[in-house]
Amino acid sequence: MEARSILLFAITWLVLAVLYRALLSNTQAPVIKRWFIVASPLLAIVITQLPWYWVPASPVTGVVHLPTMQVSQFTQVHTTITVGNILSWAFILVAVLMLLRTVKGILEIIQLRRAAKSVAVHGINVLVHQAIAGPFSFFHWIFIPSTTAEQEVLLHEKLHGKLGHSVDILLWEFLKPLLWWHPAWWILRKEIELNHEHQVDLFIRRSAGERYESTLIRNAVTQWMVPLSTPFAKQTQLKKRLEMMKRRVSVLRNAVAMSTLLLVSISVVAVLQMACSKEETQKVEPTVEQPNKAEEAYTITEQMPQFPGGTKAMFQYFASRVKYPKELEAKNIEGVVFVSFIVDTDGSIRDVELLRGIADAADQQALEITANMPNWEPGYHKGKAVPVKFNLPIRFTLE
Repeated sequence: MEARSILLFAITWLVLAVLYRALLSNTQAPVIKRWFIVASPLLAIVITQLPWYWVPASPVTGVVHLPTMQVSQFTQVHTTITVGNILSWAFILVAVLMLLRTVKGILEIIQLRRAAKSVAVHGINVLVHQAIAGPFSFFHWIFIPSTTAEQEVLLHEKLHGKLGHSVDILLWEFLKPLLWWHPAWWILRKEIELNHEHQVDLFIRRSAGERYESTLIRNAVTQWMVPLSTPFAKQTQLKKRLEMMKRRVSVLRNAVAMSTLLLVSISVVAVLQMACSKEETQKVEPTVEQPNKAEEAYTITEQMPQFPGGTKAMFQYFASRVKYPKELEAKNIEGVVFVSFIVDTDGSIRDVELLRGIADAADQQALEITANMPNWEPGYHKGKAVPVKFNLPIRFTLE
């Protein structure tokens, strides 16, 4: 995924998360909220990939300038350590540590399951272990600290298992190694837990009535709980859970909130798409030659062409093939050769031209190596492959 797409995804997902907190978090629609949260990363990707047909891509009135390829008599292909490389390895390290932490949490629960005693309380199979701070569930396993647990507590945890709430939590935890850097992950992680409790609370309160609220208060947990588990009553969520149980269901409010959320998110992405397009258009410099109308090329497309392997691979391609001409070295000639070319709809290179040269030997070498580049990944606009024109500067230096 290119940098622009990642940025649009990050902004869109954050907008979805913030609007969820503002519009949906307090509504009486736990099923809708559950699926919205779980699907929100995918929804953000879908919104950013919508066909934004009002974003223009103009035929060539300019060219895209590639980074300068520098060649010297000492040119070698080597790998350099950059800030980007360091950040990439740091990201991978953090991701691996978070993945290991999730696996460790699962193993802790499995170990607790083996150490706990299996008994039946109020007709429900539970696992009893004195080291547990309070009742919690993991899939269909219900853990309690003692056999004195109240029936509403056990029904609550049993319902978590039936509704598959542990699946949501595990899914979110396995997304963490990839998305831990994004605020939306942390915002929606808390909302997942709160919505699970709200969904179960509504079921239990219908049969138990106000007695259930007293049970929640008596069993509120302040201690650390087992990771990845679903505790019966966290003290930090208790006040909001009690308030939400007393709210009335409003289908109209839920529909308006969901519609507003999606419309605002799509509008934000549309504005960002147009802003990015305008910025790219301003960066394009005019060219001296007008293109052949029969073979009209583009400079701005929704998906720009790319050298196989990216810009770094292109640097290595030129560094391994361009040789400093002996006659230039003997005469101490340096300079920049400017070459233009078009990446066609099938990725092939055509219309290679010399815009400005320094000497025949250098000019011919630049033209030949550019023309012999491997096929690029073609550019696309509105779902169609289009030709795109580039300018390539190749610097010959005696350093």
